[in-house]
Amino acid sequence: MKERFPYYYSKYLNIEERDGADRLLSICINAEKWLKEISLKNILNTSYHDDSEKIERTISILQNTISYRIPTLLKPLYDMMHPESMFLNFMEMGAYRPVTRKIIELGVPRETAIRIANLIINNGLNPEEKDEKKIVTSIEKIFDELDYWEKVQLDSIVFEKSV
Repeated sequence: MKERFPYYYSKYLNIEERDGADRLLSICINAEKWLKEISLKNILNTSYHDDSEKIERTISILQNTISYRIPTLLKPLYDMMHPESMFLNFMEMGAYRPVTRKIIELGVPRETAIRIANLIINNGLNPEEKDEKKIVTSIEKIFDELDYWEKVQLDSIVFEKSV
C-alpha cells in the first residue's frame, strides 16, 4: 500500500518515515489483540504502558486507526478481492466470535460484551451462536454474576431483571 498508493497510506495510517516501522509494528500488534477480543484492560497491561500519554496513544490507535482508518483503507481491496469477507467488520467491532458480535450489535459496549460472551460460553453456549433469543436467555442466566455497571449496560436487553 505504501508503494502503490502512498497518498492513501499516508492519509489513513498517518505514519511518518522516521517512526514508520516501529509505529506500523505497534499497529499490527494492537490490531491482532483487538481482533482476538482481548480486553482493553489486558491490552494496556504491559510494561510499555507506564504513563498516561502512552495509554492515550494506544487507545487512539485502537479507536481511530484500527477500528476506522485501516478498514477504510482496505475496503476497496476487500470489495474487489474478497467481497464476502467479514474481516473488516471484525476489525471495526474488535470481535470475531458470532456471540460477541451479536452482543455488541445489541448495543453493549465491546469490553462488556467480551466479558459477557466469555461468561455465557463458559456456561455452555456455543461461541458460534447467532440466535439473539438464545444469547439473551444465556445472559439472563448469568445476570447475577455481573457487576452493577455491567447490568446497567444490559438494561435495554434484559428487561425482566432489575439492577
